[in-house]
Amino acid sequence: MMMMNRKRRGMVVALLILLSAGLFFYISYNNQQVRSEKDLFLLTDRFRDYNWSDNGKGSSLTFKLYSYKEKFVVDPSFLAGLKGDEFISTNMGDSITIGIPAYALPYLNTRQKRIPVYSIQIKGKPLLDASYTLKKKNSNALMIAGSLVLVAGLVVYFTKRRGDSR
Repeated sequence: MMMMNRKRRGMVVALLILLSAGLFFYISYNNQQVRSEKDLFLLTDRFRDYNWSDNGKGSSLTFKLYSYKEKFVVDPSFLAGLKGDEFISTNMGDSITIGIPAYALPYLNTRQKRIPVYSIQIKGKPLLDASYTLKKKNSNALMIAGSLVLVAGLVVYFTKRRGDSR
């Protein structure tokens, strides 16, 4: 009797792993709401100021524009593609065009969220390219990790199931 409970427990654990992997895979896939440049809205305004800091956990960059209350944030994984020296030399009042997700438009001037930035052009000169950031954001690493967990769950499930039939 004790052996049967152990086998069933193994089946339940395997099923939980499968469900967790499936849920992880589904959520991670749907969280990537910006998949192409068509999902970006180009916003042009005057540059106000920025904060580029390193808190020991990595660099972070936020900046403000004159017409908007929000802080615009550049994902730390995008900073390698940013022409940092040129960004730092930007003057207050310079014309800046940024690519933000279209889903973030309702949050402008509400101070509810920090708005992610996918591209930056200052005076028409690209400093952060949308193709670079989209490639980074839509990396297959998350899908590969989810798939590996799913495969591991299937292996455990079928191994346990095969053991039960003997």
